[in-house]
Amino acid sequence: MQALALVSGGIDSTVALWWALDQGYEVHALTMHYFKRPPPERQATETITELAGVELTAIEMPWLRELEDPVHPLLDNPALADAPEGYVPARNPILYALAAHVAEIVGAETIVGGHNGVDPERFPDASASFFERFGDLMADSLHSDVDLTIEQPLLGLDKTEVVERGLERGAPVEASWSCYELGPDPCGECPACEERARAFQAAGVGGT
Repeated sequence: MQALALVSGGIDSTVALWWALDQGYEVHALTMHYFKRPPPERQATETITELAGVELTAIEMPWLRELEDPVHPLLDNPALADAPEGYVPARNPILYALAAHVAEIVGAETIVGGHNGVDPERFPDASASFFERFGDLMADSLHSDVDLTIEQPLLGLDKTEVVERGLERGAPVEASWSCYELGPDPCGECPACEERARAFQAAGVGGT
């Protein structure tokens, strides 16, 4: 069985990648370089996939932007004034459609993502029901006679539990990058850095 793992360089996708390896999948990794992606995040992605011993495909997507990014054409839409921080319109349909495209090319039957249990609370396209329905839709759009599935092994887990699962599997969570800023070092103050620090401390992991 072959799987295509979406990797971002963060904790969640790192642990999901190691989950896929533990399941016995032959894994190919896919990452997307979106607008203003932090260079340390790119480097973390490369480091993690090298440690995993899997091939990495990268897609350049400079047009994919968060609403907070400068000169975003949707910033003038008042209906988006209360969108959550980090919101990207139709992010997961875009990313997982591209993943299905690459999955068929490399012969993968399964797409593995790293969404945790908190994601669906903020983003409607990160729920288990969304991925089940979207997987069916993508299967209908492919030439190959394959029952394409989307696996989200971390749904239902909080960040501390994700880190703990990663440690159990030997995933290099310390090599991941979580900071929203461009680096070269984590700012230690953004929500992602704070969440990472809390989870590492609770899981008994040293460092940041």
